[in-house]
Amino acid sequence: MTLTGSAAFCQTNPVVKNDTLKEVNVKGAKIPLQHSVNPVQTLSAAQLQSLNSLSVADAVKHLSGVQVKDYGGIGGLKTVNVRSLGANYTGVFYDGFQVSNAQNGQIDLGKFSLENLSQVSLFNGNSSRNLQSARAFSSGSILSLETIEPVFNGKKTNIDASITSGSFGLVNPAINLQQKINDVFSASLSTELLNSNGQYQFHFQDGQADSTATRKNSAVNNYRTELALLGNFADSSKLSARFYDYHSDRGLPGAAVSNKLYSNQNIWDDDLFVQASYLKPFSNRYELKFSGKYSYNYTRYLDPDYPNSQHKLDNNYTQNEFYVSLANLYRITNWFDLNFSGDYFLNRMNSNVFAFPEPLRNTGLIALNPVIHFQSLEIQAVALATLVNDKVKSGISAGSKQVLSPSLSVSYKPFESANFRLRGFYKDIFRLPTFNDLYYTLAGSASLKPEYSKQYDLGFTYFKGSSGWFQYIVFQLDIYINDVKDKIVALPTGNMFRWTMVNLGKAQIKGVDVVLNSAVKLSQTFNLNLGLNYTYQDARDMTTGDYYENQIPYAPHNSGSLNLSLNARSYGFSYNYLYTGWRYNLRPNIEDNYMEPSYTHDLSLYKTFGVKTTRLKLLAEVNNIFDQSYEIVRNYPMPGRNFRISLKANY
Repeated sequence: MTLTGSAAFCQTNPVVKNDTLKEVNVKGAKIPLQHSVNPVQTLSAAQLQSLNSLSVADAVKHLSGVQVKDYGGIGGLKTVNVRSLGANYTGVFYDGFQVSNAQNGQIDLGKFSLENLSQVSLFNGNSSRNLQSARAFSSGSILSLETIEPVFNGKKTNIDASITSGSFGLVNPAINLQQKINDVFSASLSTELLNSNGQYQFHFQDGQADSTATRKNSAVNNYRTELALLGNFADSSKLSARFYDYHSDRGLPGAAVSNKLYSNQNIWDDDLFVQASYLKPFSNRYELKFSGKYSYNYTRYLDPDYPNSQHKLDNNYTQNEFYVSLANLYRITNWFDLNFSGDYFLNRMNSNVFAFPEPLRNTGLIALNPVIHFQSLEIQAVALATLVNDKVKSGISAGSKQVLSPSLSVSYKPFESANFRLRGFYKDIFRLPTFNDLYYTLAGSASLKPEYSKQYDLGFTYFKGSSGWFQYIVFQLDIYINDVKDKIVALPTGNMFRWTMVNLGKAQIKGVDVVLNSAVKLSQTFNLNLGLNYTYQDARDMTTGDYYENQIPYAPHNSGSLNLSLNARSYGFSYNYLYTGWRYNLRPNIEDNYMEPSYTHDLSLYKTFGVKTTRLKLLAEVNNIFDQSYEIVRNYPMPGRNFRISLKANY
C-alpha cells in the first residue's frame, strides 16, 4: 500500500455494482513508502526524473544494498547485484512478468528505459503483494519495473514526446501515446530511439605516467517499441496485454590495458515478448489471475580478433520461452488470506556453435503463501516447490531436480500511537545453474548442483507525517546475513581458453542497509526533498583454501547515495551524489587487485512552461561534474564530465 499524504483505509470489495463515484483530486506530498512485511525501496516517476538517469541501471544505483556492475558508457553491460548474492539471485520483473535469460541468468538493465515507467521497486526477500505468480518467490530479491497506466481526466488522448541530446553524440527521441477507446478499454504506444558514438576520454597508467586516450568501438544504436491494451470491466475484472520489441547494435570496447586500449568486438540483440494477464474476482473472498507470456531473445556476438583461431568468432544464440501462470487468492477470514499459485515454463536454446547441445528445460513451480494480517501484526509464509528437468540434443544433460524452498516474514507494530514497525524475514532460496554453466562448450559441467543461499534479515521502519512545513520523514534500517554454499565458480584448466565450472565455493555476507527520505515545505512555493541511502557490508569468501575470509570481489565495505531536490513553482533543481568504497576486483586481497573508492556528483535544472494546450519541460544535466576518473569494473573506464539537455512536451 502506498501512502500519499495522510493515510486512508477502505474495505476490500472487488465486486462493483452500478454505483459510480465522482472523481476527487487529492493534492499532497508523495511519500516514498510502501507498507510491506519485507524490506522495500521505491522510486516514483518524480524521483526517477530527479536522478539524472538515462536507464534503469542508472536509477537503481541510488538504492541501498545495490551494486551495479557497469562496463562503461551508454552501451556497456549493466547488471544488478543485491546484497552481494550475485546478479543471478535478483529477479527482474516487468509489469509482473519475470524477464528471463536462461543462457547466463544476468539481465542487462541498460536495456530498460525510464521513459515509460511509473515506478521502480526493490524487494528484499519476497514481495508482499497478493496474487503473485509462483515465479515471484523464486529469487533472492525482486526488482519490479511498472509501466505508466493511462489517466485521462475527461480527455481521450494523452501525448508525451521528448528529445534528449548530449555528450558522446547522444540523440534520444521518445514518444508515448495513450488513447481511451471506450469506457472499458484503453491503449498505449511507447517508442524510443537511442544513438550515441560512445566516444569519451579517459585516463590510464602508461608506465609511470598518466596518459589520456579516447574510448573507441563503444557506439550504440537501439530502439524500443511497446504496445499495450488495458481493460477495466464493470465486475472489477482486469485485462492487461503488452507487446515489447527491443533491438540493439553495440560495439564492445573491451578492457583498456596498456598494450590494447579497445577491442573490435560487436554484439547485436533482439528481444521480443508478448505477455497478457486476466484478473477475475468471483466474490469478496475469491480472486483468480491467469497470466501467459512468450519471449524470444536473439544474440549475435562477433570477435574478429579471437585468439588461437584462423577465423573470426561469429556466434549467435537464440532463446525461446513459453510461460503460463495461475494464481488464486482466498480470503478465508478478514485476517487470513491464502495465496496459491502454479507456474510452468519451457526454455529452449539454439546456437550456431559447433556441437552445441541445444538444451531444453521444463520448469514447474508451486507456491503456497498464507498471510495473517492484523493491525499490529503481519505474518507471511511461503512454501515453494521447484521441479526442473533438462534435456539436450547431444552430450550429457543435468537431468531432473526437485527442491523445496521455505520462507517466513514477520512485521510487528509495538506502539499503537507511533508508525514504528519491527520486521524480519528468513528465506531459503537457490539458483539453478544456467545453460552457460552447464553446457557452454569451453566451460560447462552438467554435474553442477544448484547454488543455495539462506537469507536472514532483522530491521525496522519509522514514518512520521505532518500537514505543516515538515511534511514527512521515512526511516528504514535492516541488518542482514546471507550464507551461500555450493557456490558456482569457474576454474582454469591446463588450457587458459578452457575453464571448468565447479561447486566449491562458500560465502557469508553481513551488512546493514539504511534508508532515509524526507520532505520539507520551506514556503508556499519552495519544497525540499531529501533521499539518503547507506550500506555497510562485510562479504567474505568462506571457501577453504588460499582465499579463506578474503573480501568477495567488487563488494565494498561502504557505499551510499544522496539525492537533494528543490522545487519552486515552475523551476526545479536536483543534486545527486554516489559513493562506492574501496574493494578488490579478484579473489586474492592483494595490492594489485585493490580498487580505489569512487564518487560522482551530478546536477540538473529544469523549467516548465505552457504553450496553449501543451505543457513543456526543459531539462539540463551535468554528470560527474568534477570529472573524476574511476572504474566500476577493473579496466573498464567510466565517462568523465558529460552533459545532457532534454525537451519534454505533454499534450
